[in-house]
Amino acid sequence: MNMRRHLALASATAVLGGGLAIAPAASAGAVTARADAPAKEYSCSKIWYSGTALTVRGHTGKRVIEVQCLLKLSQQTGKFWKNHGYKVDGIFGPNTERAVKYHQSKAHILVDGKVGKQTWKTLRTYKY
Repeated sequence: MNMRRHLALASATAVLGGGLAIAPAASAGAVTARADAPAKEYSCSKIWYSGTALTVRGHTGKRVIEVQCLLKLSQQTGKFWKNHGYKVDGIFGPNTERAVKYHQSKAHILVDGKVGKQTWKTLRTYKY
């Protein structure tokens, strides 16, 4: 089935109350995974994203990979990340949110679990 026909069918199902919701990708570089497939772990050997767009729980893609890499590679949050067995999987879920809040508390900034301009700045520059 071609992609256009598949999307039309999915949209019609959602409109008719089939419970399927189609959401736009979080970013042009969205990372998607099948629900039954093990999560891929990404390398932190490159910069995945250099902006400051708000990144929150539920997002996927390159921005999230960058957040996770910065958390993993920081001196203090990295220990927290590794001790909890967190993975760089490109999915902003509860583990990433916990690590972001931990970082925010250590950096003495607003603890809300959201990666906005201030959190991006501290992730990239703050030394514990």
